[in-house]
Amino acid sequence: MAYSFQTFGFNQVLTAAEMNQVEANVRDHAHGAAGVAPIASGWFAPGAVNATDIASGAVQAASIASGAVLPTTHLASGGIIRAALVTATAETAGTLGAGASVDIALNAYAFFPMIYTASTDVRLTGHSTDAGDPDSPRFRLVNLNGGSGFAYNVEHRYVQG
Repeated sequence: MAYSFQTFGFNQVLTAAEMNQVEANVRDHAHGAAGVAPIASGWFAPGAVNATDIASGAVQAASIASGAVLPTTHLASGGIIRAALVTATAETAGTLGAGASVDIALNAYAFFPMIYTASTDVRLTGHSTDAGDPDSPRFRLVNLNGGSGFAYNVEHRYVQG
């Protein structure tokens, strides 16, 4: 059964023929206004797009970005902005002097950092300035030991913009 545009009114009795046509439209993934070409049904069958299709280039990042494969109108605003999630790492290291402190700034979209200190005599506090921006995460390491300094190292992974 070929696609046929279906309209229904309030209190209309749905006939068996109309219901059969609706089922055919759903089965063939043909929905919407009259004259609108149906979506290629193969893309929506279970397992239709697999790793081989992606590796062979049948599904390309450009198609995804342009909305040809995944229409952006069906996503929340800004839900997917890249074809792939790209991350990187950053590191801040040095020596924290006796009774001193150091401000650590992370990259935007950072995951929780790995914080190493050569002493347990350290406090993690708020940064000395208010960035006023959630895309500028920061904190401060304070050496509570007044007698000696020690090494510190802060590493973190972040999403590249």
